[in-house]
Amino acid sequence: MSTGNYTMEKNDEVYNIEQGDEFDFVEVGAAVGYFFVREKWFNLASFINLSSVQISTDEFNPDKERTQDDLSITTTMGLGLGLHSEVRLFEIKPKNRKYGYNWQNTHVNLKVDFGYTHPIQTAIPSMKENFFLAKIGLMWCWGEK
Repeated sequence: MSTGNYTMEKNDEVYNIEQGDEFDFVEVGAAVGYFFVREKWFNLASFINLSSVQISTDEFNPDKERTQDDLSITTTMGLGLGLHSEVRLFEIKPKNRKYGYNWQNTHVNLKVDFGYTHPIQTAIPSMKENFFLAKIGLMWCWGEK
């Protein structure tokens, strides 16, 4: 994340935040979407998310082990859009179906999400850009689709 050069005052101390400083970014929220394509081997959906975004840095913390002393830059609400896709890698079909147990088929999907989050309101006036989101993971799913 790049904020440009910015001076921040907190607890009677002045912090000079410069371009190239490292920040920690935490986003917690919920996403809601709609599947455009929902097939057995491929899923594609768009989503919107509403989240809480927190940006902090330990650039000014002499003791890196004490994270409670990190400088909190801003905490804000974020609104974003994205694209979610899944590709089925393989299926797992249970072999043991005796004694009346009806075990469901399971499968493993590769999940890829791309999108962005736009901060709704922030304490840093020069922070106008969106935060890019890219996630990749494996999903273990139950059922046919």
